[in-house]
Amino acid sequence: MKRFRKLAAVVSALMIATAAAMPTSAAPAQTETYSVECELLAGTSISKMKFGKIDPQAYTGKTVKPGVTVKNGSTTLVEGKDYTLSYKNNVKIGTATVTVKGKGKYSGSKKLTFKIIPGTTTLKASQSGKKISLSWGKVSGATTYQLYYSVNGGKFKLLTATNKTSFSTSKLSTKNKYTFKVRALSKKNGKTSYGGWSKTVSPGSSASYTPTLDNPNLKVNKRIKWMSWYEIDETTPQAQLFKETYGVPATGDDPYRDGRIFDFINVAYPERYDKLATAISAGDSPDLFPFDISDYPYGVLKGRYQPLDSIIDFSSPKWDNSRDIMNQFKIGGKNYCAIYEISFSSLMYYRKSVIEEAGLSDPRKLFEQGKWTWDAFLDMARKFQKSGDNKYVMVGYTSDSNLLVTTGTPIISLENGKLVNNMQSDNVKRAMDFLSTLQSENLRYPLHEMGWSLNKKLWAQGNVLFYADGGSWEYEGDSGLWKFAERFDWADDEICVVPYPKDPQSDKYYQNMYFEAYMWCKGSTNKNGVAAWIDCGVTTALDPKTTAGTKELLKDRYNWTDYNLDFIYSQTSLDGSSMLTPVFEFKNGIGTDIANAGDLDSPVMALTTKVALTGDMTYDQVCNEYFAVIDARVKEINEKL
Repeated sequence: MKRFRKLAAVVSALMIATAAAMPTSAAPAQTETYSVECELLAGTSISKMKFGKIDPQAYTGKTVKPGVTVKNGSTTLVEGKDYTLSYKNNVKIGTATVTVKGKGKYSGSKKLTFKIIPGTTTLKASQSGKKISLSWGKVSGATTYQLYYSVNGGKFKLLTATNKTSFSTSKLSTKNKYTFKVRALSKKNGKTSYGGWSKTVSPGSSASYTPTLDNPNLKVNKRIKWMSWYEIDETTPQAQLFKETYGVPATGDDPYRDGRIFDFINVAYPERYDKLATAISAGDSPDLFPFDISDYPYGVLKGRYQPLDSIIDFSSPKWDNSRDIMNQFKIGGKNYCAIYEISFSSLMYYRKSVIEEAGLSDPRKLFEQGKWTWDAFLDMARKFQKSGDNKYVMVGYTSDSNLLVTTGTPIISLENGKLVNNMQSDNVKRAMDFLSTLQSENLRYPLHEMGWSLNKKLWAQGNVLFYADGGSWEYEGDSGLWKFAERFDWADDEICVVPYPKDPQSDKYYQNMYFEAYMWCKGSTNKNGVAAWIDCGVTTALDPKTTAGTKELLKDRYNWTDYNLDFIYSQTSLDGSSMLTPVFEFKNGIGTDIANAGDLDSPVMALTTKVALTGDMTYDQVCNEYFAVIDARVKEINEKL
């Protein structure tokens, strides 16, 4: 401040001296006032900016460095350009400090605090007669664990506090349904830090609970009209239960479909939404249409679907395991998606012998040890690249999107029935930096330079470490990966699977997930047929005998191993035993005009392709170009939902 006053005095003295030296004849006829603004100091104080909340960070035993969102009005400042970050006390459980220091046109500094807390664990539960057994993984830095329980959906109460990682009891009534959750605590120097809650679990939800149909006496007289680009297999347990309970519908619109459950309306995939809209407007609506996250929630906004709450009892215990996920898809408090099982949107397939010959650690073992992170993946990629010419860590059309959400933050999320634009989130930016590193170091297979062909043969030949472009269906089918094992007589355990690696700053394995669901079309009147089909689906999905039979069929048909199949089923289970936390990306569901998966230059597609695939732009450049149009669409949809 003293420097400013001194400089101001000098300026004033110069102005007075100049005026005194001016000839009288040169003086102006009227008195004029001049205002001079000088930014003489370093600039705007960083302490006057708006700072985003820093969420509690999980203790890892290493330094924890969360990002900080700094805004000047509506403008998000850039770390390294507008400010720098320095951390203190950011290893141990407790309160850590991050200092935001202004840079460039910003001056001063601002100290912020955040909590380092025990991590979240995974709770498992089982029941044998009256005995309920619970166990959970050890959490680093924890001194105690609190186990809570709920009776028949009531309020959670403390069951026990223990320093062990297991607990069993035979004192709870077998007439009630119990739900459990656990969290870690750290008590030091009279202070207690609480970790996050585990996912809730109910013992024996799939073993002791025998699901039954809600209304087996429904009258289903007409075939269900199914509009899609693929037929529904009517030999599945779901279809068999439908036929056994409700019989084969006696009537339908297509006389050639007698003896079937469905009338099939075949539409080309690129024309699917136009055909559906035309049928609805013509009063000839189909009953069911496949759920597609690329049309959600936009399809609801456009009036293509109607909620299921009037025909499905979602309060039934059979929906307990999937209720948390279903709540993420609610619009206006209504359920448009009947979700009862999930699967991997994409798995990472690798050959065991290729991993061993390159001297690399087994990814599955790293995952089971909690060490399958971006850092481990990047180290593996660099080592594999050096093992020979034209070696790449992975190939896949969607691998960039699947890696991006492992922070737990998708580009567009759906929260409390409203879309949220996370383009400027620190998590998204950090993930984009990671993807940019893979691209700039030429670690991933350059699809854009190879005619956009996946070329599975390169993976089979050991030149690509991970084939990462789809779920279990990429292994199966006439052109599936299992055909390589059959053709080249590989060992049964040669092909292995692993989820995408996690963000090292996250305490959970977040994973992009996929599910098949049936959308009840606007204008459909066959509510009994729709309700019966969905109820048969959730009932058979919860039947352990059906699950066991399906696994045996897959092993026999595609040579799946127990090692892989058991892993896939365990990690997609909704009973709380999975190590994975499902994440869903809604960026493609805001309208095909700006989110067209077939157009790499469309705004939403450009977010990842131009950074992670072609490297044409930095993420900051992409945001500058496309944020406004995407944000405007998000706001438009939210106003109408």
